[in-house]
Amino acid sequence: MKSTTITIHHPAGLTVEAASILAGAADLCSSHVDLIKGTNTANCRSLLNILSLSVGPGEEVELRVEGEHEDADMARLLEAIERAGGHPNM
Repeated sequence: MKSTTITIHHPAGLTVEAASILAGAADLCSSHVDLIKGTNTANCRSLLNILSLSVGPGEEVELRVEGEHEDADMARLLEAIERAGGHPNM
């Protein structure tokens, strides 16, 4: 399992557009991908699950990737998150 913390810097938080970019990237991954905020977990393949976390600007979330191709999938997702207004805290 790979995990990293991400801060959302977009002024509107994790928007529908950003969540759509993340869900699209997750669909291309062979690993299971979750986004975690506090005690709530969202499957990243579901736009509605991501939006249900209500991630605001400046908030941190954990991205968790588990599967055979974790490294490649994590790289793909981090690239998508940066395009969507987040920043990995590594």
